[in-house]
Amino acid sequence: MNKKYFSIILCALLLLCACTTSAQPPRESLPTETPHVDTTGYVVENPMKYPDYTFDHEPTVQELRETAVRAMKDLLSIQWSTAKKIAYNKSGPISEKRFQHQADTTYAGTPYSNGSTGIFQFFEYYDQETGRFWYPGTAGELSRNLGNSCADSLIWAYDTVCTTINGGYYPATMVYANGYYPVGDYVYNFEITTYNKLPTGEIIKQNGRQVIMDSYSKILMGDALVSTSDNHGMMAIEDAHVVMQEDGNIDTAASYIMIQDQRGGSGEGFYEKTENGKLIQYSGRTSAKYTFDELYKKTYLPVRPAEFMGAKEYEKAAVSATKDKCNSLDELMEGTVSSNYPMAVINVIVCDDYGNETVMERVIFGGNRREGPPREYNLENLDSLKEYSSGKFASSGSCIKIEVVVSTGERFIPVTANY
Repeated sequence: MNKKYFSIILCALLLLCACTTSAQPPRESLPTETPHVDTTGYVVENPMKYPDYTFDHEPTVQELRETAVRAMKDLLSIQWSTAKKIAYNKSGPISEKRFQHQADTTYAGTPYSNGSTGIFQFFEYYDQETGRFWYPGTAGELSRNLGNSCADSLIWAYDTVCTTINGGYYPATMVYANGYYPVGDYVYNFEITTYNKLPTGEIIKQNGRQVIMDSYSKILMGDALVSTSDNHGMMAIEDAHVVMQEDGNIDTAASYIMIQDQRGGSGEGFYEKTENGKLIQYSGRTSAKYTFDELYKKTYLPVRPAEFMGAKEYEKAAVSATKDKCNSLDELMEGTVSSNYPMAVINVIVCDDYGNETVMERVIFGGNRREGPPREYNLENLDSLKEYSSGKFASSGSCIKIEVVVSTGERFIPVTANY
């Protein structure tokens, strides 16, 4: 054989061997979420980007109020559509409401449901470019696990700036013992602390009309209005509009409050609005007017969180773990994560040797209407970690990250495990 050709063949063989030995061995592929194929091309006109409710400075009380108002408005007005029909019933202590979200229709506001969750849970399934909502579960699961009712939307808005809020997600729990102060001079027995124990009608009778009207006149933006007889909670979006009579008394028929609230409308439970020539179905009201007389007739009482009273300083969000670095999955599962704000989502993220990251499990918090979302979570409850401990995927990754999204919208990775 010619030496020239022999050299060429030898170089080719050596190159082939080098390529073969440097190639990675076949690996078990990591489970991934099923990609969504949208054949309709339907896009809402106003898809929302991930909101930011944090501060780069020490906020004033007015800034806290404005942020809570903005956070609740985001809950009520985020525009979205679905590629398939979603129909479910939302049950409540007074009535049951029926909802049908039609395909390729623009809706505004997170779903009205028993989910007790905020906007960041919704964003886990929301395409910020098209406004498509891709919920992987059934409609029945959605009505229990994702969405908000009147008090849910109020409390989640407060939870973006307040750490004092406690208790369940009902108007009846918005009492002094759970972090709320009366607006004005009306008083009630502060031992009223438990679910469904805030008789607003009785409190109004005990204090008298004049005291309550004066309380309405002192409402500021961000304050809440709650009624157990109306079984509803609303948020003031502006300071009270007070009209005085010539005799120096409040004109209760002319004075009013502008509010926002989440409450199913007529028909299939939506408020219809035409915006830029397009029909939008809202799950709540971003602006509505109530006179003092109307509020009094429906026995509404105004309350505000301790932070809005200056009784509690604003806290920055923080998330910690019993250990920030673990050397084994068992060690990771023995730990807990905790936050000073309610947790919205926990993501279990697996990293492979190539730097790829995959969300193995997503835990959406809410649903516990007596206590609200947790501020502490035991990692042993994560099913994906149990699967890793059993060796099912252990050969597919090099580390696990626990990501926590809190009610301010911030994301933290308080703990990682390498193995």
